Amino acid sequence: MKETLINTLNNLEKGDMNMNNNINKEINDLGKMGNNVIQLGEEQLKIYNIMENTYDNMLILGKAGTGKSELLKYYKEHTIKSVLVVSPTGIAALNVGGKTIHSTFRFDFGLQYKDKILGEWFTHYDGVFDEIDTIIFDEISMIRADLFEAINIILQNGRKCILPFGGIQVIGFGDLYQLPPVAKGEETMRYLQDTYRGIMFYDTPAFQEGEFKIYELGHIYRQSDFHFKNLLNRVRKGEKSKDLLDELNKRVVIPDINDNIITITSTKPIADGINKRKLDELKGKEYTYTGILEGNLKENDLPTDVLLRLKEGSQIIMVVNDKKGRWVNGTAGTISSLSDDSITVKIRGIDYKIERHTWDKLKPYYDEKTKKVEEYIEGSFKQFPVKLAWATTVHRSQSKTYNSLLIDLGDGAFEDGQLYVALSRCTSLDKIYLKKPIRPTDIKVNKSVVNFMKTHEIISFYEDENNLA
Repeated sequence: MKETLINTLNNLEKGDMNMNNNINKEINDLGKMGNNVIQLGEEQLKIYNIMENTYDNMLILGKAGTGKSELLKYYKEHTIKSVLVVSPTGIAALNVGGKTIHSTFRFDFGLQYKDKILGEWFTHYDGVFDEIDTIIFDEISMIRADLFEAINIILQNGRKCILPFGGIQVIGFGDLYQLPPVAKGEETMRYLQDTYRGIMFYDTPAFQEGEFKIYELGHIYRQSDFHFKNLLNRVRKGEKSKDLLDELNKRVVIPDINDNIITITSTKPIADGINKRKLDELKGKEYTYTGILEGNLKENDLPTDVLLRLKEGSQIIMVVNDKKGRWVNGTAGTISSLSDDSITVKIRGIDYKIERHTWDKLKPYYDEKTKKVEEYIEGSFKQFPVKLAWATTVHRSQSKTYNSLLIDLGDGAFEDGQLYVALSRCTSLDKIYLKKPIRPTDIKVNKSVVNFMKTHEIISFYEDENNLA
């Protein structure tokens, strides 16, 4: 397929590209008449056409709320290429209909040593990669250097091609200013520094040799207020000025009891403790709904609990996009009624009886008869698509949007980008509540990321009327 596509693309004239842009715009406009249809903005459409009509390796970056996930999903649904989408975490993979990197490439959860991978690449290789045109890495800021380089080694050897990633097009989606890769322990850090000069994917030979073109989405959909967007951008870049802190800390106020407030915490034990305490405080009968877990899925990667405990009045979030467009993944609500086999939620004042949902974990394989890359269900999880949501962690909130939230950093932020991710989940500043004042030490930014963004050419099609850098 790839050779045919390359020949076709090489024959495209400028007029053909313009026609392609117009066709995609017409398709996009028609989509506005349907429910739950992804609608791309002008800059997203331009980047989509580059993704579809070239084999450039690309990074597609953007601040929180710029529609990266929407562009990824749209591309996956409309491309004629054979595409594999992988993510560093199970939650991120389920969110975009992809697979985890570890399961796809059969990695264990330790360091991926170069010498070991070079000697054992064949144990990680699956013939399916012979027919893949494009691999998309979602949440690329969280992919560690050793993983990125190991994938390159496996694909080069498996496909018998010395080009980066064995000649497969690689597209990374994410925001480098958000959460970094997990690299626990001094010895791990020493190995990554000595081997790659850093922990980030861009510290690898694979990235440096891959000649990645970098595009940045600019239009922010999640927030509309310029003042709030400006504050978020300053936190994102690591500013710690007194006037910024003073402005943010005005939100150390008593929450509005009428808001469906979700607490974002720095650690899972804090979030779990809040959810358990709040559930226990509710009067009334407690119902437990048992999910059906089959195949190769881990509980930590599931969107909600296998044993889902609820009471009437429970604060929840929806964990799936509704096909009728009534809610999206992350929409807050309240349990209005329960029975042994049914759940009714109240969202924006309207009651909805919800059905159980099935999440499938898909694995690609090459079908020799059809000569196509197909997918089979490697694991599945069936449960009501709700989750207790008095509290969640910063990591689990990434890519989500909330209308109102309380930020509880416990003893303080400990990860680069952690505060920025927490703040940027909310649609407006006046719906953010801080449990305690933000300190300068809570604003953390990876200096390596700052240097990377300064020293690489960033292509943008967005004209910012407010000149927000």
